[in-house]
Parts: sequence; C-alpha cells; structure tokens
Amino acid sequence: MKTIPLNVITKDTTLRELLKLTKDIPVPMKLPSAKTLRLEGKAVFEVRLGEAEMTVYANGLFLYSLGTRATVRSINSCGKAVEYRMNRFDIEARLKNDIRMYMDLPFYYRLALEGEKELALNADIREERHTYSYDTIADSTDLEDPKGDFAEDSAGRIDDSKLKAKMRRGFHTLTERQKRVMEYYFEDELSLQQIAKELKCSKQSVDESLKTALKKLRQFITDKEPGQ
Repeated sequence: MKTIPLNVITKDTTLRELLKLTKDIPVPMKLPSAKTLRLEGKAVFEVRLGEAEMTVYANGLFLYSLGTRATVRSINSCGKAVEYRMNRFDIEARLKNDIRMYMDLPFYYRLALEGEKELALNADIREERHTYSYDTIADSTDLEDPKGDFAEDSAGRIDDSKLKAKMRRGFHTLTERQKRVMEYYFEDELSLQQIAKELKCSKQSVDESLKTALKKLRQFITDKEPGQ
C-alpha cells in the first residue's frame, strides 16, 4: 500500500503538493481513534500551531489536537472547501472557504481549518449528550444522595425548555472529572465501581464527584447561586 515517505514533507510543502502525495492512498472506511493513531501510526511530520499541534502520518491521516481534545482526519478530505454549520448555544454560523485560496499555501493552514471544524462539531455533539433530561437524573436511585429533593425543587415550577437551559448552564460549571462521572453514570449507566475503574480512582471519590455535580445542578434549577 502506498504511504507518505519520511523526510518529504516540510513546513513549506503546499496543500497542492501534499494532496499529490496522498491522492493514491485509500481512506479507511472507519478512521482510527486519536489514541490508536498515536500508538500504531507512523508519524512523518509534526508542527505546532499556537496552542494546537498537528501530526501527519504515513497512512495519509493527520491528528489535530488542542489541549485534551483531538480529532483524526484524512488529508484527502481537505481537497475541498471548508463548509460547516455550528449550532452551539442556539447560534447558527456558517463558514465557507474557496479551496483555491489554500492550494499554494503551506498545507497546515487548510488542515488546521479541518481540525478546528471537527473539534467544533464534536463539541456540539458533546453539548447535546450532556444536556441531561430531568427524568434521567430524578429517577436514578443508586446513590444515598436524595435525588427526590432534586425533583421536588423543580417539579411543577419550571417547563421543559427552561429546565434544559438551566441544566446546560449548570453543566458548564462542573469540573471535567464531574462531567465524565455524570456521563458514565447517567448515559452509560455504569455503576460507581465501574466508573472508579475507568477513572482509576476510588469508589468514594466517584460518589463524592457525582453528589457534588448533582448539588450544583440542583442549585441552578432552583435559581440559587452554585457554590464551589
């Protein structure tokens, strides 16, 4: 199978030149995860772009990462204009770029746009996933924490749309650990012990994170100022 050779790509390589190198490299039906690509892929070029990092692999894929977020894309997918729609916070934005303006520029300009696009879309997906329904949280009874109080605080006093808006604002105040615990517990329906294994921490730590997260969300729903 054809691959990108080592020591061919430089910072001066244009998008046109890079696409020529990858045009005969087949794109896999399913792209690997960032973790898999890092472990199994053969890196042929790396560049840092401000706070972001980009790594090009011999198999025609590239990894774009920003902080803890990362996305894997095919270089061949960057041979067309960037066009996407973001729906975060009910604000619709549309961006379209003529691919011709990038063809003779350093390749990483266009690849960075693709990476940013995917990170934005992934953030929108996470936003939807993290908008927990009232019933899901109120009906869970595995913890000692009385979630019945959660229901009593809001039942009959707030309509569904307002509840979701409050839940969304409250979710943004949670720590990354609390968000992950909420996701594992309410979406994946893992037990506290299973979550502890995933996060490599104690069951008590998971229990405390979940209770704190629920307390913050309850405070938002009741219009109280959330504590630390």
